[in-house]
Amino acid sequence: MSKANPTTYDIERSSRLLEERNKNFNSRKEFSTLTKIPAGTLEGWEKRNVNISCEGLKELDKNGFDIYYIITGKRKSAGNDSQNALLEAKDEIIAGLKRENELLRKQLEGTSENRELVKIAEKLNELYHERRSNQAVDEEVG
Repeated sequence: MSKANPTTYDIERSSRLLEERNKNFNSRKEFSTLTKIPAGTLEGWEKRNVNISCEGLKELDKNGFDIYYIITGKRKSAGNDSQNALLEAKDEIIAGLKRENELLRKQLEGTSENRELVKIAEKLNELYHERRSNQAVDEEVG
């Protein structure tokens, strides 16, 4: 589970999760005892805007949580809504991971230290090839 950037949507999702948990369980401890999800993980989802994994969403769904409502803020009662919500959640998680990966890549590329290292490596490569070329000429002449 990765830590998401706290947005209004994440905070609202966390409060909807808390609302659903309060409807179904008296405490995080009770929730943890009756499900496969540790209380600390649930606390992360509710308080620290930690993304809910697909497995976590499945476990919540099995325990009576309205997954579609938690994710979208809209209640639906049709039979396949939980399945659709799981697919939407999976897509949301994948998109978030891709965004985080892209940001990290840009951070690595963008540092002046990395650019300097690339310049030094290119210069060393040039000098190496120049030296090899000079050695080849000396061997031909000698």
